[in-house]
Amino acid sequence: MDKKRINQIIKKYLEILEANNLKVKDVFLFGSCIKGNFDENSDIDLAIVSDDFTGDSIDNQFLLMKLCRKVDISIEPHPFVSEDFTDDNPFAREIIRTGERVKL
Repeated sequence: MDKKRINQIIKKYLEILEANNLKVKDVFLFGSCIKGNFDENSDIDLAIVSDDFTGDSIDNQFLLMKLCRKVDISIEPHPFVSEDFTDDNPFAREIIRTGERVKL
């Protein structure tokens, strides 16, 4: 899968999220797609930041996974609320440091 195809998939996924009334504040692409070692079996790791997420991370993950099936099952969404997507969170810090912000 090439970068152009990945960008098309991300764009379509963000359109689906918007159509389902999820207000996305920020998105980061991270993992193998950024490191350059992805192949046809790689997933597309996306950090999705939205204050529309509930306090239940399992419900948030389920919603994002359900919606990614409408686009491409290689999407691996990771939900965050704004207050958790900071340098204080080690996972978020790594995403911010090594990932690539997606233009909304």
